[in-house]
Amino acid sequence: MKKFYLTILVVLGVVLGLSWRESAQVNAATTIKKGSNSDTLIVYFSKSGINYEGYRKTGNTAKLANDIQKATGADMYEIVPAKPYSRTSYKAVEKRATAEQKQNARPAIKGSMPDVSKYKTVFIGSPIWYNEYPMPVRTFMDKVDLNGKTLMPFATDSGSGMGEQPQQLKKQYPKAKIKKGFSVEGADVSKANTQTNVNKWVKNLGLSK
Repeated sequence: MKKFYLTILVVLGVVLGLSWRESAQVNAATTIKKGSNSDTLIVYFSKSGINYEGYRKTGNTAKLANDIQKATGADMYEIVPAKPYSRTSYKAVEKRATAEQKQNARPAIKGSMPDVSKYKTVFIGSPIWYNEYPMPVRTFMDKVDLNGKTLMPFATDSGSGMGEQPQQLKKQYPKAKIKKGFSVEGADVSKANTQTNVNKWVKNLGLSK
């Protein structure tokens, strides 16, 4: 009888071990949303819910990232903070973002970092907070080496344009090639001409699919 129970425990252990490995493989595989262009990656952080322009079911930068994906066919990776920002209180978002910026914080990111070794070109985008990248993006930048790659910054803003983001990329990745970026005001990101303008930008970069 003891042998029988021992055999059951061994079988359960094997099954659970296989299930855990399969789950881990799925989680690792799904950090990147695959496109048709395996040489190019779009990395972005976006804030949904309440923001400067009002409530957004889908964040402004997520919409812009999707427009870039349509134009390029690139793979996509979203930077997701382990602790979400408030979706209902702009004051709470502003308070937290201010504190993180003053502390030069590096908020934890949910999930694993992407393997970027195969990508030659990386679009990296976010909203403009305090004229620079939100701190979760800085977490990503500290953890993922993009030196040697061609980088295209993109942003959604409230009238500030690209802010200091291109300069931050140059400082963080001195061996990367930084191309001309693209920005659009958050209030305009859903307008039809945004996709047209993205298409022109991507075409000028020589990255249309």
